[in-house]
Amino acid sequence: MTIKSHSFNKLLPAIIVAAVLETHSPAVASVVVPNASSDIVLTVNSVVSSQNLYQSLNSDTTYTSTSGGPNPAASASGTASLNPSPAISVSASVSGVGDQAIAYEAFSYYFMYASSSSVQIPIIFTANGAVSQSATTANEAQLQVNSTVDGTLLLSASACQGGNSSSCAGLTNKPSFSIADQITVSSNVLYEVQESVYALAQTGFNSSSTSSIDPFMSYAPGFDPTGITLELSSNVGNLPISAAPEPSTWAMMVLGFCGLGFMAFSRRNRARAFTFAC
Repeated sequence: MTIKSHSFNKLLPAIIVAAVLETHSPAVASVVVPNASSDIVLTVNSVVSSQNLYQSLNSDTTYTSTSGGPNPAASASGTASLNPSPAISVSASVSGVGDQAIAYEAFSYYFMYASSSSVQIPIIFTANGAVSQSATTANEAQLQVNSTVDGTLLLSASACQGGNSSSCAGLTNKPSFSIADQITVSSNVLYEVQESVYALAQTGFNSSSTSSIDPFMSYAPGFDPTGITLELSSNVGNLPISAAPEPSTWAMMVLGFCGLGFMAFSRRNRARAFTFAC
């Protein structure tokens, strides 16, 4: 009994230290990142149809509505792509007399930088948006990044093109935007990215309209992300669309690999010939 008691007394300080460290170690909140959401509303010749995927979007989706039989005189569509980046686009077109097509889409996804400690993280939020000219109601593309904790707006960007200067009330009247803005986010805090696009086509004004947005995020230069993990809504990617190699780039890569292989083969043959000569 004395030996056992003595052993326990030797271990007691270590147990107390471990308990203190556990008590004072930073707690990481268990935050579940919600799925992405997509709400597409299409109006073709006054007939409204919609597709609502609230926090249940986990794959690419395209929703289309047409009017006018096998050769539709009016059509509208909306697309939400989760990879390589969470991009959305809408389009509307008309070809008949008195036709009208409207396409609207609201899209949102969530992100969080998980860490075992509380860290302020500088990130670069890059996004491109574009709209075509509208002769009547403005075509729009809007982007916002908000904190889900207190609703703080961290970033916003928009593009708008309408029939007159008042069509883009509250928005900058320009056909596109391209941003690479630095914002600071807190670790283990959930943020929401909201995107919305609108396109109108109408006989006698503009026969087709489009609107699109494609964002992605990266760490600010000089920041060390060791121990930090970016968590996104299910199946949402975080790469610029331009990161996918073009066909010509693939061709150059293949030629490059072939060239490297040929050089290695030639060197082996030269080395073998030198060995035989000796």
